[in-house]
Amino acid sequence: MLKRLLFFMLVMGSVSISFGQSSETVYKNWQVFPETRNSIEIFYRVVKCNNTNQVQISVFNDGPADQNAQFAITITNKGDGQNLSKDFNFASKKGVFNKPDCDSDALNDLKISLPTGFDPSGLSVKKTYKN
Repeated sequence: MLKRLLFFMLVMGSVSISFGQSSETVYKNWQVFPETRNSIEIFYRVVKCNNTNQVQISVFNDGPADQNAQFAITITNKGDGQNLSKDFNFASKKGVFNKPDCDSDALNDLKISLPTGFDPSGLSVKKTYKN
């Protein structure tokens, strides 16, 4: 129940942000990957921030202690099959929701800029765990 409430708050916060800012275009709003055995939840969205298309990654540690989230994100451009991968080793504090946004550089390590030619409306985003 708590996880669903947090996800709802995340989505509602994103909706209010996207209506209130002209520098952001959301192509795909927050999507959740399946939760891991260590209770770290990973979300992603596809967005245009100030003329830069990117995939933003959000990390929530629902576990009993601080821990590292170790995973890789692979983005595939459906039009031509090109892909881009990035490895993450993110220190996640217990109960903290780490969510990047367009108007802050605070969590730039959770943003993946898309190469020219990648269609932000036609992407496949997959996650694999490193631990």
